[in-house]
Amino acid sequence: MQGHPLDNFIFTVGSTNRQGHSRLHTLSEFLTLPDSIVTRHQDAKPIPIGRRYTFGRLRDAVKEELGDAGKGFEFIVPNAAQGEARFKVHDQASLSRTGGQKPEPGKAHGHTCSSKSEAQGGPTTGIYIPETTEPDGPPWVHTTTPREDRGKAAAEAVIATEDDDEDTDGILGFLRRKNLIKGDKVRALAWTFNIDNADTMDMDTTWKVPGMLSEATISQCGFVYELGLRLREETSMQGIYNADGVGCGKTFTTFMLLVLRRLASLTSQHLKEHPDEHIWSVENGGRCAFTQSIGIQCVCEKNSILEVLLDRLPNSYSVVTAPIAVASVWEDHYIDFIEPVFTGANFPFRGEPVLHAYNWHDKTSLRPLGQSPHLSLASFMVEPILPRMSKSNARRVHKDAPARSRWTVDELGEALENGPNATQVSFRPHHAFTPQHSMSLIIVGRERLSLYASSTGTPDSDVVECWVKTAGKPARAVEVAKCFLLDPSVIICDEAQEYKGKDSKIAKALLGLWQRKERLQQAAPFAVFLSATPAIKDLSDLEMASSIINRQQGRHAKVMAALRLADRHSNERNSPSYIDAIRAACRAVDMWMISRAGYSPMLDQGCRISALHPPPETIAKAFDTPQELRRALGETIDKVRGGMVEHNVRVDPAAFEHVMMSVKGADLMLKAGSVPGLQACVTADSNFPYSMGRVEEDIQAYNDMRRRRDSAYFQKLDLLTRNDPMFVAMANIVSQASQGKVASKPHHQVSSSPLHVILFTQHPCNAAAAYIYLRENCGRRADVVCLLSDTKPAARAEKLGELRRSSQGRRVDKGDKSIIVITTFRLGGFGLNDFVFCNLMIQLGEPQTQAGLIQAIGRVARRGQTKKTFRFYLKREGSESEELLRIRNERRTGVCHEQLGQMRLFQGLTLH
Repeated sequence: MQGHPLDNFIFTVGSTNRQGHSRLHTLSEFLTLPDSIVTRHQDAKPIPIGRRYTFGRLRDAVKEELGDAGKGFEFIVPNAAQGEARFKVHDQASLSRTGGQKPEPGKAHGHTCSSKSEAQGGPTTGIYIPETTEPDGPPWVHTTTPREDRGKAAAEAVIATEDDDEDTDGILGFLRRKNLIKGDKVRALAWTFNIDNADTMDMDTTWKVPGMLSEATISQCGFVYELGLRLREETSMQGIYNADGVGCGKTFTTFMLLVLRRLASLTSQHLKEHPDEHIWSVENGGRCAFTQSIGIQCVCEKNSILEVLLDRLPNSYSVVTAPIAVASVWEDHYIDFIEPVFTGANFPFRGEPVLHAYNWHDKTSLRPLGQSPHLSLASFMVEPILPRMSKSNARRVHKDAPARSRWTVDELGEALENGPNATQVSFRPHHAFTPQHSMSLIIVGRERLSLYASSTGTPDSDVVECWVKTAGKPARAVEVAKCFLLDPSVIICDEAQEYKGKDSKIAKALLGLWQRKERLQQAAPFAVFLSATPAIKDLSDLEMASSIINRQQGRHAKVMAALRLADRHSNERNSPSYIDAIRAACRAVDMWMISRAGYSPMLDQGCRISALHPPPETIAKAFDTPQELRRALGETIDKVRGGMVEHNVRVDPAAFEHVMMSVKGADLMLKAGSVPGLQACVTADSNFPYSMGRVEEDIQAYNDMRRRRDSAYFQKLDLLTRNDPMFVAMANIVSQASQGKVASKPHHQVSSSPLHVILFTQHPCNAAAAYIYLRENCGRRADVVCLLSDTKPAARAEKLGELRRSSQGRRVDKGDKSIIVITTFRLGGFGLNDFVFCNLMIQLGEPQTQAGLIQAIGRVARRGQTKKTFRFYLKREGSESEELLRIRNERRTGVCHEQLGQMRLFQGLTLH
């Protein structure tokens, strides 16, 4: 925020509920101080709220002074000319009111407030209050419901007054600037969730979700409401894409959706068995009496969200698939937020199970979570009933049936049904399938699900021989694999930005669920895609999600046509053609994608959703490539360019990695971009380990004291880091952190405990260089840990838990060390990697995509972070590979061809 009237004020907070108690505070870093202010910043306690001054954040920052009962506080601003200036702040409106107040000698304008206004000037107030020039403008004050102690919250939202520093252009910017819940929708939302007074509903309002241990924010309720509304309006929509920002509680919201689907099923059954309890009356506000009992609009009421979920989500179990490192997040959320049974003295379904959950942890078995009953994996599968087929009784199939010798059971069914005799393959539920299965969630890693869906991965025991015949050809035997017999009601794809490429195994597996014939007369499953960064490289990343969600009525082709048009014009920013194309793309995704972030408006009266923690303050440091390495790096670039010219390739810089995979030297060029010393090491030793898993082996050797001297990175550490001031700066950041200081921020409050650091970089070889350098140079001041792919997800989560616990209670005056965790954007930048014990982040070089950086920042600036966060951006100048990534990531969907065409790397090549 620039030019805010509270910038650089040093002030005390006089608690309204603890008379006589005050402490000096500050909102800024003392960059510029007015002469009229008495400066005592050495004694000031900073409030770590970044650049967004909101009542909620100020209140939370001074909670120690206010106590649990405090609802407001008083600023007492020391002023050399006037003595002091006072003003009280009790809500967001009165804080906003201070935005027009300036200490000005000789002027003390009084202001008569309404009975609701609480921006009050004290008797010694020397404050100038400008007259409003808009007589019909909005009032200064709006009433809000005071925050109450609501226990553990899944996420928190406050009223915000400024936009976050997030990208607000393109499709996500369009979606996140929209106010989905305003006007009449506010009352409809309150009616749906049985909230008494829509007029007092604000961003602090929460709703108790039946069957869950935490309350939902009004923002999460808004997502579910908006989904129900869209499903009612668009009956062909097969799913939804939740693209809310990092840390907005997408996993919790999805669990909430599953629990409400379960509640809808129970309520529907109750309506059939006890219709007399579903009576509408004036006493009940003109609605069903059962609504009061369950806390949400009953299925019998018009436009009930429960009725929509009951109608659109088939009555069966759900499956969530995610990268294996993220699967544990779903297990943790289930344990933390789902009650084993519905509770509440008067709740009508008290004692009924809420939701069972299972981890599909090996090929053939499930591990129950919490108090879920033991159920076999096989019991969730449907059983195909194949017609009798022998050589003498071969079945006629369609002429376009697969020519290969092994088919899936679905391919056999399609070939038979489209054949001359229209024979069908039928299915039946497993004999052990019970209602317990229908209320279950199976958590499975993406890789395991892909393997299970493949006919080649099917065990021989599930393969049968069938005889088929096509017109004019002899009968032949084919192997039919009984694979992918799942029949879920909901498929949840977490980290959906990874689910792209129609030819990938996971894409084929998921698309198969919708392309095959319906089984057991059940509709196709409902898809939920989750990602804060849905388009990593360009808008075509949304193709797979759209192909499922919009598969009916030819909608998918229209969506992709609009997205591809926007991509083609992406390098024409601000041109009329680009603006028209991006607007068409926004309209194409508007119905099936919902995205909100910290600056998104919601409700009325200027309310906005807030991120759970302000984004980190960025401290950028640029470093030139060492002079003695520039020639060798230039020769590598020439070699890569020569390889591309030789292959006569047309290069799309937005997806250049695919071209360079087969070009000799490209791998080294990219990896030496941020750590140019790698070039020197490879020049000196052609076997220097910088790829193919050899980096992890080298670090293992270094960590073993008996083999440390076998580590190539240890042997060549001097050559790797010679004349590179970036490593010196990195060590200084760590050294300062061990003393409780933030490097380059001399006026930031010194912490009594050492500060902990997470370092992200793109490649394991860069992580190894940073790890061994810091271990050798800062080992006395910091515990340095490197987590790469050789540490499995479960072990990584366990190690992070140990580090988090170890970080507590460390003190500078006792000589305790900082903790430095080093990992890659790919491994540490998604899921629920628990880095909130770190408030300093080092970005070593450029990430492969902008999404990687956004995700990484979200691991630090998120719920649970208690300190102001800082991001040290160590930027490498003079490196074409780094500059290429910077340009591409800044433009997101397009690249500035004019800049790239001047690069040494692309001379003589055609860019498109």
